[in-house]
Amino acid sequence: MAEVRFGKTKPKDERTRNWTIIVYADSAPDNWREILAGLHVPVFISPYHDRDVRANGEPKKPHWHVVLCFKGKKSIQQIQAISDQLSGTRVIWEECAVGDLDGMVRYLVHFDDADKAQYEIADIETYGGADVLSHFSTAADVDGTVGEMMDWCVEQGCYSFFRLANYARAERPDWFRVITTSRTVFLTNWLKSMEWDLRQQRNEEWRESGREKYADNPDEWREVGGGAVKEPRAGSTEQSATTGAE
Repeated sequence: MAEVRFGKTKPKDERTRNWTIIVYADSAPDNWREILAGLHVPVFISPYHDRDVRANGEPKKPHWHVVLCFKGKKSIQQIQAISDQLSGTRVIWEECAVGDLDGMVRYLVHFDDADKAQYEIADIETYGGADVLSHFSTAADVDGTVGEMMDWCVEQGCYSFFRLANYARAERPDWFRVITTSRTVFLTNWLKSMEWDLRQQRNEEWRESGREKYADNPDEWREVGGGAVKEPRAGSTEQSATTGAE
């Protein structure tokens, strides 16, 4: 885990903005979450890790991972003071200083570690405006989410960005995050293109059904302005009537 947590050269003052500590249920005070909320900084709390095991298969003591994010750099001593209020672990740089925040938040559910016990993203708790989903949105993740939205639109016959956005807001917050932050232009253009393509298909179906219903011979039809009209045959009643009218 060290490469996820610090991932950078240790500065002389041992200060950085993002830190992680571990909290245990049997020692933390009852109000430990309220203590974290009272810091008024972004905080992430992992789901309760009660299925973790060591390399030798021995179960680990159940725990929570806590990630603290500050605007300014904090020292080991300052973070240790917070950990002490929670009866948390000893703060040392190699295990507690976070360099890759995305990696650390994803580690809260072992998202990138298939060999470890898996936990639900929805069970990550946050305080202070911490945004969980933003740390799971790699380019591949976003592409996958966009693909899900495209499949849904095709299945539902939806080519309205308004309808898609409202559905995502109500039912799929992961979709809504992508819509509002990164792929709006692509999705609106794709929906317009899908609508145009469907309209073209319907026009073609209408032309084909018209030929089958009204023409004795498909050669009697000619294209006019995106539609089709029937050409009177030589010597037919229609042509005679037209000639007489002239």
